[in-house]
Amino acid sequence: MLGQELSRVVTSNDNYNVLQPAHNELDLTKIDALEAYISAHKPEFIINCAALINVDKIEEDPLPAFQLNALVPGHLASICAHLKIKGVIIQMSTSYVFGHRNTPFTEEDSACPINMYGKSKALGETLLSSYANKGNLKYYIIRTSWLYSRFRDTFVDETAKKLLSKITVNATVDQYGNPTNAEHLASFIISELIEKDHPQNIIHAINKTPESGVNRYEWALAIAEALGVSSDLVIAAKAENIFKTPRPRAILQKSQKCNMPDWRESTNQYIHLKYGQ
Repeated sequence: MLGQELSRVVTSNDNYNVLQPAHNELDLTKIDALEAYISAHKPEFIINCAALINVDKIEEDPLPAFQLNALVPGHLASICAHLKIKGVIIQMSTSYVFGHRNTPFTEEDSACPINMYGKSKALGETLLSSYANKGNLKYYIIRTSWLYSRFRDTFVDETAKKLLSKITVNATVDQYGNPTNAEHLASFIISELIEKDHPQNIIHAINKTPESGVNRYEWALAIAEALGVSSDLVIAAKAENIFKTPRPRAILQKSQKCNMPDWRESTNQYIHLKYGQ
C-alpha cells in the first residue's frame, strides 16, 4: 500500500533509479539473498515498507511476523554496516508499538505494545537502531497510524462500500488513532527525508489530528458525510465486541516538521476522488 504510493511518486521523477524487488525476486527473510542484493546494487536509500499486519493472525502465530517485522530491519542495518554501505535506511513503523493512553505519545516515549504485532514492530525498531548506531548509519523510523490508500481496501473503503450499499457500520468509540492518507505520507517521505535531511531519527508522520485523536466512530461519520449518506447507518460500538485481539488506544503526537493536511480534509479528498461523491 505505502510502497505502491511511494513507487508512484518516485517513478515519475527521472532523478531516481528505483529498485522494487517483488517477493519472488527477493525474500527479505533470507539474509544471504538480502546481503547479495544490497551488495550488488549499493542503494543510497532503503525504504522498508514490508510488514505482516494482520493483528489477529499474528497473535495466534507470531513467528512469521517477528521474522519479517523484527529481524529484517535489524538485518538491513547489520548488512549495510558490514558492507560499509552508507545508504540511509527508512523503516516504517506504527502507533501499535504503544499501548493505552489518553494523551498523545511522543517520539521520545518508550515502546509499550499490548499485542504481538506491536511487539514485533517495536523489536524491529530496536534492532534497526542498535545495528545502525553501531555502524554509524543514518536511519529514520517513521511511525504512522491508520493508513489508507487507493491500492488496498482499509477501514475507509470497507466503511464507504457498506454505507453506499445502505449497510450499517459498527465503528468503535473507544479506539483512538490518527487517520493517515498513504499518498500524503509518501510525499512527505520523499520531500522531507529523501530530498532533505531531517535532524530526528524517529518521526511521527500523520495527518493533522486533534490532540485527543480520532475514534473510528467519528471517522465513519466523516466518511458518511463525505458520501452524502445518512449517519444513522453508523453504529457506535465497543472495541471488545468487534476485535478478537486488543488494539491500543495510541494517539501519536505529530512531528513538528510534518505538515500533512488535516485528517478530515484528507478523508474528504480521498472519498471524492475514489467514489466521486
